[in-house]
Amino acid sequence: MNRRFLGCIAAAALLAFTAPVDAGSKGNDYRIRVVNNSKHTVYRFFATNRDNDSWGRDILPVAIPPGYNYVLDGDDGSGYCVYDLRAETQDGRIYWKWDGVNVCTLLTLTLQ
Repeated sequence: MNRRFLGCIAAAALLAFTAPVDAGSKGNDYRIRVVNNSKHTVYRFFATNRDNDSWGRDILPVAIPPGYNYVLDGDDGSGYCVYDLRAETQDGRIYWKWDGVNVCTLLTLTLQ
């Protein structure tokens, strides 16, 4: 294979990974880069659509120490774009909470 062909394949793969989510589609998953610029390690992260009364399960598979980031990849199957978000420390303290966040357009969430 020639270099130009391989370059096109690499560019297509990169675009597919970074393409924005279509906010009008039902059932899309969302990706949010959580950047931890705080002094606390994040151990749990919850996202619930606006019509759900419960926070549900923790969607963060790894802890995010200060100075690190993680890309959350989620979908509750509802097709919603507007969510309430919450991040917790190991002892359950909630230093970060956001209401009415459009996860279909949000790309990065920075914790201070």
